Amino acid sequence: MIAGMVQHAMMRALKCIAVVAALCAAPVNAEDTAPTPEPIWAFEESDIPVDPEFHFGVLENGMRYILREN
Repeated sequence: MIAGMVQHAMMRALKCIAVVAALCAAPVNAEDTAPTPEPIWAFEESDIPVDPEFHFGVLENGMRYILREN
């Protein structure tokens, strides 16, 4: 009876250690986990040339805009 209780307690301890180890595991290489930057404009990943009449910009507050004369 006591041996079964000890075995049960040891199994719970091992499970807790495994969970903590999994949560605390550091990445091997920080470059592997670095997010890939999103393109600012959709055309940056396109093979279609951009119309030279478009003027692209970003305001001080981060809002992006495109201007083109009508």
